[in-house]
Amino acid sequence: YDSSGPSGRTRRVAIRNNLFADIRMDYALDTVRVIQFNALEDLAIDHNTFVFTGSDARDVIRAFDMNTTGLSYTNNVVPYGNGLWADCGTGAAALACRLPGAVLERNVFIGGTMGALPGTNFFPADNAAAGFESFVTGAADFRGYALSTTSPYAGMATDGSTPGIDAAAIDRAMGR
Repeated sequence: YDSSGPSGRTRRVAIRNNLFADIRMDYALDTVRVIQFNALEDLAIDHNTFVFTGSDARDVIRAFDMNTTGLSYTNNVVPYGNGLWADCGTGAAALACRLPGAVLERNVFIGGTMGALPGTNFFPADNAAAGFESFVTGAADFRGYALSTTSPYAGMATDGSTPGIDAAAIDRAMGR
């Protein structure tokens, strides 16, 4: 948001099919944030996988200062950590005060608590319960961070695919 210039509010941003790996506290200023923003309009965060090292505290979403409208957070795989944070509340309160009308659907929030957020989301206890392809101490390559065909969440995304990254699509984008 450019409060002092003519450009104004950022609109129509999409963050899709990305793997965010090796997210950890020694890279952070004060807390690990998965996604942080303010004052956006029509932000779509879809089919991403976020991988953390260790048990660093983290917020799935941090929103502050001004409301973001039109947030669609769908089909992602992410450790729940501290959940949603805003300068005016956490969890459902953060949604109400800074993310009015947000849609959170078919996300796999690892370690979260069922009912902590609105919408149809999934809350496996840990990485093993999420059903990654080969996520033991770190996948041999990015494909290991995709949910497997035997994951309880396979085929459970809003589009009928599996939440998180589409490893085949990433391969195609990389010319493999």
